Amino acid sequence: MDATKRPTPAARAGLSSELLGYPPDARLLIVNCDDFGMYSAINAAVIESIEEGIATSCSLMVPCPAAPQAMKLLSRRPQIPFGIHLTLVRDVVHDRWRP
Repeated sequence: MDATKRPTPAARAGLSSELLGYPPDARLLIVNCDDFGMYSAINAAVIESIEEGIATSCSLMVPCPAAPQAMKLLSRRPQIPFGIHLTLVRDVVHDRWRP
């Protein structure tokens, strides 16, 4: 492709907003709740934040102690967009990672 014909970063951003149903010049703020699955209190706060419209998505930390609860909460709420927070290990003094 000719470099002079590539869309500018601003034009590409406009395309992204249009894909989400907004005008090309819209500025969007996407709030994602991180660390979903670490503790049950975090899980409750993440669900509440999304259901109250404060956040729009979350990211699940699979090797954490409250991940099974978080997955159960997500299975009951299929409308909640989520991704995986890449977490290879979880190693803190009071909750050591064990194989």
